[in-house]
Formats: sequence, structure tokens, C-alpha cells
Amino acid sequence: MKTILVLGGTGTTGRRIARRLSADGLPVRTASRTDGDVRFDLDDPTTWGPALDGVAAMYLLEPALRPGTDRRQHLPRLVSEAVAAGVTRLVLLSAYGVGGADDSHPLKSAERAVRGSGVD
Repeated sequence: MKTILVLGGTGTTGRRIARRLSADGLPVRTASRTDGDVRFDLDDPTTWGPALDGVAAMYLLEPALRPGTDRRQHLPRLVSEAVAAGVTRLVLLSAYGVGGADDSHPLKSAERAVRGSGVD
């Protein structure tokens, strides 16, 4: 069975997801900027390939919605690279009504990318 990659796997939500998947006997790789199983930085695409290697499913989240930082294309680009690398299932942490009518919210573009990826 291929690995499940949990972005932000050492944070509050990611840690819980990773722990639960591991408890169910599933192979999990945690990814974070500092102390995960593999280094992953959404702002550094050179870290994406090693994190995606051998991964079949991925739990995504936007780790830092910092004001003044244009991150609308980070997650959609990662989704494309993940699918190209063989990921067949994506789960995105989002929120109902995120951004309201404002389509410029980074999670709106991430939601569209995941829904349009062609994978589960």
C-alpha cells in the first residue's frame, strides 16, 4: 500500500489525522517545514517532489494565510504536481463559505483545484 502524505502533519489538525491513520495501520508520512518525516514548505517547490515520492493520497491544508502574501496559486500548483506524481486521492481542509463571495481567497482556488483534479 502506498503512503498517505499529511501536510502540516506536526500541527494541531495534521498531527491528529496522522495519528488516526497510523492507528488504523495505514502508512503515513508527515510533512512540515521543521519537524515532520519529510521537509515540506509550500513556498519552496523544491521540497514538494521528495514529499510526494511514493504517495497515493494527500491531506492538504493552507498552513499560513498571511495577509499581504499572494498564495492563491500555491495549492493549485501542488495539486497538479501531486496528480502528475501519482496521487489518486486528495482531501482538503477548508471551511464552509470561506471567503464569502470573494473568489480571491486562497482556499477558493485550492477548492477548485482539488475538485477539478480528476481524482477522488
